[in-house]
Amino acid sequence: MWLERKVFEKGLYNADFFRNRLRPFAYRMANGDAEKVHELALNMLTRYEDVLKVYGEGLDSPEIKIRIGNYEVIPFGTAAGLDKNGDALKPLSHIFGFMVPGTVVVNPRMGNPRPRVIAQNNTIYNAQGFPSKGLDYFLGNIRRYREDGYETPVIVSICGIPEPDIETGYDELKKLVKELDEYADGFIWNPYSPNTESLKQLRKKDNFKRAAETIAEISGDKPKLVKLGPYDHDKNHWIDRCGAWLEGGGDGFAALNTMMISRDKVPSVEWGYPTAGMSGECLKECRRNAIVTLRDEFPGSIIFSTGGIDSAREAEEEFTYGATALKGYTPYVFNGFGLLQELVSGAREVVKTTGLNLAEYQDSRRNSPGRIRTAVTGYPLSYDS
Repeated sequence: MWLERKVFEKGLYNADFFRNRLRPFAYRMANGDAEKVHELALNMLTRYEDVLKVYGEGLDSPEIKIRIGNYEVIPFGTAAGLDKNGDALKPLSHIFGFMVPGTVVVNPRMGNPRPRVIAQNNTIYNAQGFPSKGLDYFLGNIRRYREDGYETPVIVSICGIPEPDIETGYDELKKLVKELDEYADGFIWNPYSPNTESLKQLRKKDNFKRAAETIAEISGDKPKLVKLGPYDHDKNHWIDRCGAWLEGGGDGFAALNTMMISRDKVPSVEWGYPTAGMSGECLKECRRNAIVTLRDEFPGSIIFSTGGIDSAREAEEEFTYGATALKGYTPYVFNGFGLLQELVSGAREVVKTTGLNLAEYQDSRRNSPGRIRTAVTGYPLSYDS
């Protein structure tokens, strides 16, 4: 275990070592199964929580802290999918300012048969089909997290599945919020999983408003965000849904979720599904367009940016575009958590350039939206809703 510990530690501090040595070795250990590698990584995080705690102390920078709910935190968090069932809440809490586990659903779901994930060229292709160990399992993990005194905010990604009908989805959404509200610091509603056909019926203006009202009725003033897919064929329709979310009591947005692609665009002749979700570098242009649009249209909202943010420069640009905080999953798959050091340096560059701490800079952006609309041009199409 001594050698394993040293290798883990080196991979944490040295992104090149992680990319070129540790990650390839993990894939050999797992016979090329991306999901097995993910499981091995979560187990290792738990074993070496003390190493993460020391590493996290070096990321703590007062000048880049922002407020999320009742907490002052660094503006970097996990994205849904990284820790689906809350198995690694404790170790991850030492290195992130907030965590977004899930997406949590009421009933356990196996998802689609494996293999259903490919991770290569800074992109993840998946057809998982919303696998989850369910609410009871996750509830046990987040309850123990709180009982053991951990305080890093947990903003839970949730979704009621509208099967066999949409009312079932809302009943499940209400149950999720009621059961988790005691332990969660906020919620992100996720109606945009690209591999779950029934979720399409949730992507309507009235349903966005109703979902926000459902969560707000129970969770009060805790942050309530909706996870968004890329613009569909009608940008105005997309904006209308976002406005309906705020009208219903929502506070902001998480942009962007996985992009839907057809089978012929998946780099595998053995891919067994008609479509796939694609995340990572491919989302960069979509993400930037979305962040600029959201900040211009809804200047006072919380905006979590996610989708291939993998460098200091990317982080700096996202804050300039109007992001409140940055979430990640795919970039850590390819770069390890050593990437956090680069993202922190990107946030510090904003402070250095503007002469304001990050919270002050974000206040100035909210008070003068529209200044960078021309920085990003072109609108992605994607997403069949």
